[in-house]
Amino acid sequence: MQRFSNFVILITLLSIAPFVWSFNSIKVGYIERAPHIYANADGSVRGMTGKTLVSLFRRANVEVEMISTDQEDISSFIKTPSLDAFITTQTLIINPNNFVYSAKPLFSLQFYLYHLKSEQEIQTLSNLTEVSITLPLPLTAIKGPLKEHIINPKNSISVVADGLSLPSQFAMLRNEKARYAISYLGESNAAMTFSSGFDRGDINVSKLFVLPMYLVIRRDNPNADEIMSKINLAND
Repeated sequence: MQRFSNFVILITLLSIAPFVWSFNSIKVGYIERAPHIYANADGSVRGMTGKTLVSLFRRANVEVEMISTDQEDISSFIKTPSLDAFITTQTLIINPNNFVYSAKPLFSLQFYLYHLKSEQEIQTLSNLTEVSITLPLPLTAIKGPLKEHIINPKNSISVVADGLSLPSQFAMLRNEKARYAISYLGESNAAMTFSSGFDRGDINVSKLFVLPMYLVIRRDNPNADEIMSKINLAND
């Protein structure tokens, strides 16, 4: 009789396991930014930042399906009803009251400014004025403080070319087609990314600004607060 009771308890626990698992399961959208975070062919996440996020969700005991997109598609991506959450900047969320935010950024994206050694070093975004620049992404795909600063006519910034790889940006600098190049690739990242080698040579680099990236969960998810509480605890 005791064995039968134990068997019944085991079957009961197994039968409710899927419910408990789905309670802690969310689909999270993110923007691919190689080499920091990007997707394998099978959809799994690569990059140092990607691995850090996978480890964080594991510590939080939350099952996460990571779904990638490009910067150009982020606006429509956020409106996708099948996604429970996003890793994004706070500036991209139009209706913040409809989301639950992580207490701290999950990671921060550092932007760099490259220029010839003959050019003046600029270390803050506010000081980037009256210059010509190149961008790693199409200007139409950039949102938030960077785009606002670039398009502000008072800053007199000319975008010579956008959507360029870092080597192409370097070529624009050396050919004096642009004075500065903005990139989210630092020197160490670039060296790992370019198989042909990375020669900065006559080009200097400085840190321009940091973009904190938060996890935001749709508030209409009935478990949003509890799931975020687990993630905040793991991210503390």
